[in-house]
Amino acid sequence: MEENRLSELAEKYLNKTISPEEEAELHAWWDQETNDEEEQIVITAQPETYDRVKDRILDGLNRKIDAERAPTRLRRIDRRWLVAASIILIAATTAIIIPLSRKQPAIPGDAPIDAARAIKPGGNKATLELADGRTFRLDSVKQGLVTSESGTNITKTGTDLLSYSASGNAKPTYNIVHTPKGGQYRVTLPDGSNVWLDAASSIRFPTAFEGKQRLVELSGEAYFEVRDDPGHPFKVVVSPNPGSPSCEITVLGTHFDINSYPDEKSIRTTLFSGSLRVTSSQTNRAEVLKPGQQALLDKDHDLQVTESPDTASIIAWKDGLFQFKSASIEEIMKQMARWYDVDVVYSGKISEHFVSTLPMDSSLFEGLHTLQKTGRVHFKAEGRTITVFPH
Repeated sequence: MEENRLSELAEKYLNKTISPEEEAELHAWWDQETNDEEEQIVITAQPETYDRVKDRILDGLNRKIDAERAPTRLRRIDRRWLVAASIILIAATTAIIIPLSRKQPAIPGDAPIDAARAIKPGGNKATLELADGRTFRLDSVKQGLVTSESGTNITKTGTDLLSYSASGNAKPTYNIVHTPKGGQYRVTLPDGSNVWLDAASSIRFPTAFEGKQRLVELSGEAYFEVRDDPGHPFKVVVSPNPGSPSCEITVLGTHFDINSYPDEKSIRTTLFSGSLRVTSSQTNRAEVLKPGQQALLDKDHDLQVTESPDTASIIAWKDGLFQFKSASIEEIMKQMARWYDVDVVYSGKISEHFVSTLPMDSSLFEGLHTLQKTGRVHFKAEGRTITVFPH
């Protein structure tokens, strides 16, 4: 098939003007090019995602080239890539999912997920707990001074930001900021370091740092931008649950993300800049991370370092995006469950992996509907329970 014909069919597919005969022609071409029935091309409007989709497709093609080592096969793979690139170039401004595979089951109707239309996305929500037991709903209090405690002013300086300003004679007490499911919030600590809390997370910290180190405690997920102060190392103690693996992270000046949700397989610490040391509390084994590395501490207390994690996907939540690169449906639904405050149950096994970027300010219905368009998964919404079915 000529390249201009493939581009023409791809454009018609996206514009929903393709005839049944033309769609069959497009799928027949795809069947010649791949034997991978699980392959999904997922295109989104986010420019940074285009390269990820390209990389994933090209990685697969290169593996096929290495296996085949045939010039004719190489030319056919090149044509397939050109068509994939043309699809990317003409993608519209909303998420587009194109399942090109031999099996084309009918996409289920939206009726089973109609109840999800009423489930709205999360927002800037958190609770401040003071040392004396008083609590403040930060999404309810007005901007300005929230309270003062032991010489430290605690101020809501934006719809999603709580700031601490300690005087010279401030006496440290400990505060906790909790985010619920469906909530995110930012905190500027007394030393000027910034912390972004993801949903269902908490951070415990002093209202004024004193002594030789700056110590905070984290549960859940947070992104840190730590103010440089080599004379006073910044430390994060991470312990999702009593009895679970825990670790201590020692920082100088750096940007990093910690994911320590109890339902995850490991505590993941990803370094973006600077340097830090991750130490297992159970085994005392330590690893020093360089930018672009990730430390994994699993439930057996095994600490490992991996290279080149998908850093953009790891902190996409901070920029209001769900971003998945070859993610299982379980990984996707964990994030959605926290953000939309829903329960998820599974009916059957789904082996496919997905690549997608979805805005977190969309309704749950929109997210489920988009995933259903792959033809590989469908859902049923009843109250705040979402059931996941294979197709």
